[in-house]
Amino acid sequence: MPFNSSLILGVVGPASMLAVLSGCASGEDASSRTVLGAEEATYSDPQYSPDGTRLAYVKSARNLQAVYVSGSDGSQPTRIGTEAPFVALARWSPDGKLIAYSADLLGPPDVFLVDAAGGEPRRMTTGFTQAYFESWRPGTAEFLYADNKSGDFELYSLSVTAEQATQVTSIPGDESGDWSPDGTQFASSRSNRGRSTVWVTRPGEEPRQLTKDGYETFGDWSPDGSLIAYTTTVTGRADVWVVPASGGEARQLTNDFRADWGPRFSPDGKWLSYVSQRGGQQDIWIVPVVGGESIRVTDDPGEEGIPQWSRDGTALTFTYNDQHSHIWAISLDGDAPRQLTNGTKDEHSALVSPDGSQVLYVSHAGGNADLFVVPIAGGTPTPLTTESTDENRASWSPDGTKILFHSRRAGTTSIFVMPATGGAATKLLAWTEHQGDAIWSPDGSQIAFTSARESENLDVWVMGADGSSPRRLTTNANVGAVGLNLGAIAWSRDGRTLAIAQRAAGGEGAGIATVTMPASGGELTRIPFDGALAPLEWSKSGDLVMLGFGRNSPTRFDAFVYRGGRPERLLAQPTDDFCVKWSPDGSMIACRAVRDGQTELVIVPAAGGEPRFLTNSFADEQDWDWTPDGKTIVYTASEERNQLVTVRVTSILNAAMK
Repeated sequence: MPFNSSLILGVVGPASMLAVLSGCASGEDASSRTVLGAEEATYSDPQYSPDGTRLAYVKSARNLQAVYVSGSDGSQPTRIGTEAPFVALARWSPDGKLIAYSADLLGPPDVFLVDAAGGEPRRMTTGFTQAYFESWRPGTAEFLYADNKSGDFELYSLSVTAEQATQVTSIPGDESGDWSPDGTQFASSRSNRGRSTVWVTRPGEEPRQLTKDGYETFGDWSPDGSLIAYTTTVTGRADVWVVPASGGEARQLTNDFRADWGPRFSPDGKWLSYVSQRGGQQDIWIVPVVGGESIRVTDDPGEEGIPQWSRDGTALTFTYNDQHSHIWAISLDGDAPRQLTNGTKDEHSALVSPDGSQVLYVSHAGGNADLFVVPIAGGTPTPLTTESTDENRASWSPDGTKILFHSRRAGTTSIFVMPATGGAATKLLAWTEHQGDAIWSPDGSQIAFTSARESENLDVWVMGADGSSPRRLTTNANVGAVGLNLGAIAWSRDGRTLAIAQRAAGGEGAGIATVTMPASGGELTRIPFDGALAPLEWSKSGDLVMLGFGRNSPTRFDAFVYRGGRPERLLAQPTDDFCVKWSPDGSMIACRAVRDGQTELVIVPAAGGEPRFLTNSFADEQDWDWTPDGKTIVYTASEERNQLVTVRVTSILNAAMK
């Protein structure tokens, strides 16, 4: 998605508030926190008005979002415009009279304008494509937005009084951008085939590429327009760099083994604020633009979002999220859920061992994603990995003796295998190309995965469980469940067939289709469906459960079962989730359903019928797995509070200048 989604921190939580906080360099003092409002809501995308007296932000409550305007201290919040399921990036016009934002008020997301004093929103983009607001052109009534009408997201310029937009970029790849302070050029991030680079374009001239490593994301312009700050993962972790806007040598400003991202220049151009996971938690830091030691601004167990500087440079405003997710287990006999993990950091992606005794999961206790195991009966968790890089997409080998996972510890996302009891991990392929979507064959003798090695697009490969004899099964198949947090490959229980998510030619539906092929290689056969499908899991009897969404509902997901012919919808209502799993005997399917406006974990007969609700809470249940006996489900439960916070940084800056 082209807009800066990193500012959006989550879904509606059980108890949230709007707050003002005064702090110092050593971190936040909870006693200084003033509650201005408290309700079940989520706040995102804060921005001060041009004169600094007002604050615009997006507020989410009861599964609806809207733009709000308040005083700069959060006082007198007032909703402007209309509520919608999706609203993002509320931004003031240069004269402070209008606010632009993206919303799915009338279908797919479009750009809307609304008077800052309130009134009916005006739809500025139309069509069946997705359009996202990017930035206003300084000193004018023009703005940039991204639209995927050509297939890829490209940037367009539109005046408030014009009826026709002008396309300003046409190079393949998703785009997001921001005008320079003087409005003469704009910088953009271009993402294409897994590579992201920063460019600068003057309207009417050829764009200039500023970065070339392929791991860069645009952050911010310096107030004088001479520098561009960006984030890059070229070293294997995210760091903040700056580069002259005219081109030249880039300078690295942060260098820590934890991730740093989201740089924003102070109004005087002397400082860059950014978000960092240093110390095992997500806080706000600042660093001199000329280089030097970084200074911590916040210090707490919650997660801060990318901050916005006040117009006078004395404060930073950001979203604060103290969401915690933990691993739980619930039996189907009606017992209360049992919490298996506990702490101040997120834990998720639970998978039960083949013998049913252990639960493998991902924990952020160390500041990054590491692999842990915990007894399903309860007990002390054991870390399996302690690297500074993230480990993810883990799975047990069918015999339970090994664990397969992805990691960038070698620079490129690669496939690793380690003993299930812990110990050294082995990189299976000495490739420099990205490898993903790895999945064991049912007998554990092979591993299927995706890679763009020897082709322009992602293809399906198969190798031995020890990394031997890798061979490509498809040719330029363009594999990948693009836009979904899903694997792209599902292996049938008998090991004979692969189901594959494939980018559909012509962008049908959301551009994803599901095809099947022999596991030994051969022809691809498309599963018929009017929309988009991604494979999830095969049942023991050979049925395939998939996640799909149709042309008329591009943002809601449904579970479908494929038994040959056309896929059948599992529930009358959307499951709206990426996790749908068969019970071990194939008689039930675990997924999500809505009751009284709350999404809960349910089981549904595979033959069809009413769902049985297993949970009843404000938590968000995700990432579940069955025990081998089919009597218990292990899952992630996430509860969240979200605040809008201001930290005064005057004392920090004054101390740093001494």
